Amino acid sequence: MEFSKLFGFGAFLVVVLTVLKVIAFQLFDLKLLIISLLFGLLILVLTVACTRRLGVINYLEAMLAAGFWLIMILLADLIVTGPLVGYSIFKTLLLWLSYLLVIITVLLFHKKRHIDIRRKMKSVKMVA
Repeated sequence: MEFSKLFGFGAFLVVVLTVLKVIAFQLFDLKLLIISLLFGLLILVLTVACTRRLGVINYLEAMLAAGFWLIMILLADLIVTGPLVGYSIFKTLLLWLSYLLVIITVLLFHKKRHIDIRRKMKSVKMVA
């Protein structure tokens, strides 16, 4: 995994999630289940897209990416989202669940090295 990809996709994810959180917490009633589920689904889709673009990585690299992105997201929420929406958002369960969702998504949906090796071995056996 390259640091430029880790930081680049992480920065993209942070910016998009920050905009999404500001819009969601200011404009929508997140107490409605369907709105909360759509919020979580958008976070899931964005995180999967950024995670898959990292390429084939092992679990240690996935944990590193999840931790690094989590720190970046927390800082963005503290610096940008908190002042715009109000620091009371840090008392909402949905915000903390969104952090957990990012970590779990990175760990579950990264391109795994052992699966890639098996896929390549199958293609070599079929050719031979």
